Amino acid sequence: MTTGLPPAEPLLASEDFPEYQPHVPHWPGASQEQQDFAVRVIREQSSRAARKRPYVADVPSGELATVERGQSLRAAAAADAVAMLAAARADLLASSPRQVEEITVVSGYRSASAQLRIWEANFPKYYRDTEASRSHLPDGPHGEGAVRLLATRISRWLAAPGYSLHNTGVAMDLGAIENGVRLGANSRQVDAWRQSTTFAWLRDNAARFNFHQNTTINEPWHWEHRPPVHRVQTEAENDPVQPGRLEVADVPVLRAHRGSGPDLLIKWNAIPAGRSTVDVVVHFHGYARHDAQLNIVNRKEPNSGLDFVDPEHPDVPGRTEPTVALLPRGHYFGGRTGTAFSFPQLGTPNGLMDLIFFALDSAAQSLSRPSLTMNRLILTAHSGGGAGLLGALRHVFAHEVHIFDALYQDPATLRAWSLRRLQRERSDPAQHGALRVFYLPGSPTEGHSLTVRHVVRRALAEIGADTTVSSRYRVERTRLAHEAIPRAYGWRLLADPGADVSRTR
Repeated sequence: MTTGLPPAEPLLASEDFPEYQPHVPHWPGASQEQQDFAVRVIREQSSRAARKRPYVADVPSGELATVERGQSLRAAAAADAVAMLAAARADLLASSPRQVEEITVVSGYRSASAQLRIWEANFPKYYRDTEASRSHLPDGPHGEGAVRLLATRISRWLAAPGYSLHNTGVAMDLGAIENGVRLGANSRQVDAWRQSTTFAWLRDNAARFNFHQNTTINEPWHWEHRPPVHRVQTEAENDPVQPGRLEVADVPVLRAHRGSGPDLLIKWNAIPAGRSTVDVVVHFHGYARHDAQLNIVNRKEPNSGLDFVDPEHPDVPGRTEPTVALLPRGHYFGGRTGTAFSFPQLGTPNGLMDLIFFALDSAAQSLSRPSLTMNRLILTAHSGGGAGLLGALRHVFAHEVHIFDALYQDPATLRAWSLRRLQRERSDPAQHGALRVFYLPGSPTEGHSLTVRHVVRRALAEIGADTTVSSRYRVERTRLAHEAIPRAYGWRLLADPGADVSRTR
């Protein structure tokens, strides 16, 4: 019997990490069995954290400086934080009508011992919340499966002592009051934060003060001090990045999607030395007959169309523009057929961009690049993934959309997007776009595809589009098998969105 839990890992041994001192939580009123369980959970969580970042001992008091309200950071970070808060208040508190009433630091540096006290205070709640889940595990509510389950749950919101980003002395959580609503470091306020005036100001201005959002965690109130590094570029750093890939097991924005990992596949083609901007392609996969155990790398990547060369003939060149391609895992909900997947988290106002920022940060770290930023955005979908694409398209203005027999729903969003994009073609030809839609005759996608074709053809005529533009906006039928369409056409469209792909197959 499988539990869906991560495999057991050895506990962290203090002799393997000389600076690490095992933290033993105290749980007043707990039984000896519960106390022992808490110790095993914190050690499991610490063991996992040690594989991602080093243990941080307490920062000497002489290296800290006060920011405000008793909150401190390392001296350089504190000085920049004071300057940033002064600028934010000057811009935001004086706004009219007055939306922002307050912006302040709610949490700065925390020692490992302070982190332990926070962990102790919160552990009983996590213990109670997982009671039902743990009781059904094969080895019981306090077995190794329960240890892994609870360590996983706690890690989503609370770091192990010595492994919190706040233990470094360069991270702070901000708070604000907007329109009478108090925003704090609260997981229930993620969406409210991202829609706030304060967050918009930080997003646009924090970098001037060497503060940046950590996009690997879903905490828009959390900002970290990263001063510029002045160093001589090595010969290796001048070399172009060769094509590569990265499989990510856990992605914050996709945690609510039901199913097994990996959560995300990231792949890229050659990126010239010194190039920091890349195009981004996101593919929404279709349904699958492998329910919640779907592995996107094994089952979806081969037929996704996310290919930079012809998959049948790798020697045939394809897309050369530096590009990062993303294949996120959908949410399994089964539906009538038991095969259905959707993308609810990517249909939220910030979901898709959160995924893209996370992926670019992950790729940059893997490639030892300072950063990667997005230039053009391309969305593609196959089969049932069309609904996910349409949901995301409500919140982003993509440059290109490629639909592979995937319009099972009313494509009103796609029609509206195509009209906006064609208007942009007329006003700013440099910002060219593309819409390529393929459907099977007689299939449920034919009717919706033809409504899009009608709108596109009329718009092309109204703007007087030449053949170069009209070749990039087409709705076509195909005789290929449903599953074969993305693999056959995807790489060609990535190489040239105006390619006559249907005539070659």
